[in-house]
Amino acid sequence: MCRKLLLYMLLILISTSNVWSQDNDTLASLISQTKRVEYEVSNQDLRFELVQADQEGVMIVRETSIRTDNGHAWALYMLDTALVEQWKVDLSVSYGMDFLGHDFNGESFFLLFTKDEYKLEELYVIKIDKKDGKLSDYHVNTVLPMSLTHFEVIGHSLIFGGESSNRPVVLFYQLEENKPKVLPGVYNNKSEIIDIITNDEAGIFTVILNEKAQKRNITISLKVFSDEGRTIHKSSLKTEYEKSLIDGVPTDFDDGIQYIAGTYSARNSDISRGIYIAKLVYGEQEFVKYHSYADLENFFAYMTDRRESKMKRKIEKKKDSGKDFNLNYRLMVHDIVERNGEYILIGEAYYPKYSSSTSIQGSMMNPYEQAGQQPGYAQPKLLGYNYTHAIVVGFSPDGEILWDNSFEINDVMVFPLIENVQVSVEEDRILLMYAFDNELKTKMIQGDSVLEGKSINSIKLKYEKDEVRENISGMQGVKWWYGDKFYAYGMQKIKNKEDAGVELNRKVFYINKVEN
Repeated sequence: MCRKLLLYMLLILISTSNVWSQDNDTLASLISQTKRVEYEVSNQDLRFELVQADQEGVMIVRETSIRTDNGHAWALYMLDTALVEQWKVDLSVSYGMDFLGHDFNGESFFLLFTKDEYKLEELYVIKIDKKDGKLSDYHVNTVLPMSLTHFEVIGHSLIFGGESSNRPVVLFYQLEENKPKVLPGVYNNKSEIIDIITNDEAGIFTVILNEKAQKRNITISLKVFSDEGRTIHKSSLKTEYEKSLIDGVPTDFDDGIQYIAGTYSARNSDISRGIYIAKLVYGEQEFVKYHSYADLENFFAYMTDRRESKMKRKIEKKKDSGKDFNLNYRLMVHDIVERNGEYILIGEAYYPKYSSSTSIQGSMMNPYEQAGQQPGYAQPKLLGYNYTHAIVVGFSPDGEILWDNSFEINDVMVFPLIENVQVSVEEDRILLMYAFDNELKTKMIQGDSVLEGKSINSIKLKYEKDEVRENISGMQGVKWWYGDKFYAYGMQKIKNKEDAGVELNRKVFYINKVEN
């Protein structure tokens, strides 16, 4: 009897193993990792940054602590889309310079530096030619002290966005004229810059501001400028009573028509209750439509079936009684994408994660300690941001919801807040992907249908017998590249005991090309 039982259990295990193997093969076929490059990391390496150049490739920025006659040694590597190195350039960055940001304008890469991170009156920009790595440098006097939040390049001009004297300001700098100017219509003590979006093909850029309106509501305003810094038009969205617009992402300014979508809240709260979409025609608002999270069919699909059903029953019960069911979420919205006459908005729901810690040094050492409190009390400390799920919503040209879908995220915490989920919007499907703990997690959808559920693929290593000893915290991620291509990147400690000619232990910065 015992032998029969053991045999029966063994057959079940074998059967289950085969099913799992078949399922895993099916899931793994959703994406493929076609190429990997590695750069050995030494104790003198301080940072690796990637500057994306779409179908031109990607540039690696490598900062080291190696001293030169003038500063510290940095290295730049240009890789094409096959991850083949095209050139390498060494440069020396002066002592005391802080690296603030980067951009690419289709022809050149731009790296932004400053000597004083907290008082930005002098900025330094290094321009790197995409073809051969030729370097040019520019010294930008900001005219007024400002704290920088945005850096963009359009054509041969630089755009700097930030604050000065607690007011938003946008500085425009044309490389050929070597003269900065402050753009009009932005310096307002009742607004804040949300984003700056460039459109190289149209030769325009849009400054999106969060602006206090009448009756304590908050709205979104758009300032559209040419690539020469000339004002094209400006507009502010008109909101409904007791509805405030938290953020917004616009489409391109196409034949005078521009859509903007984002999240809204009650009054001036920073916790959203739903999403909105508005249409502007040459700056004039045609409509703005609001959609509560409770109106989305698949908003709760990240929950267990039981919890999702329970939540939907609550919503229906509330609606049957003639009342609204208000849900409060923090949602970080991505760019809005136009596809065949529909407008697709992607957002990630998250919440801040805190812990309690005891202050020893006092308020000067603890940024979370409030004025007047005595050292020694437990204070909340922001650890990072936990994601719960991503939503994808398709809108019609008249602002109605065509479909919605979601993607569960249950294992990621980051700091600072970033776009974690990357999205490839294709003709008849959408692929969503994020990286965590040496794995790529993906889901394929088509409207409100799921073509492939959440699947997991390990980050592919370089050699057959490689084993990951450690993923370096905060260094791992994945980015949409172009078309249906992504790249995964990170830093790993790897051991290899068997492959000939391979070091036993190595620490590397890697880039994997990912396709679907």
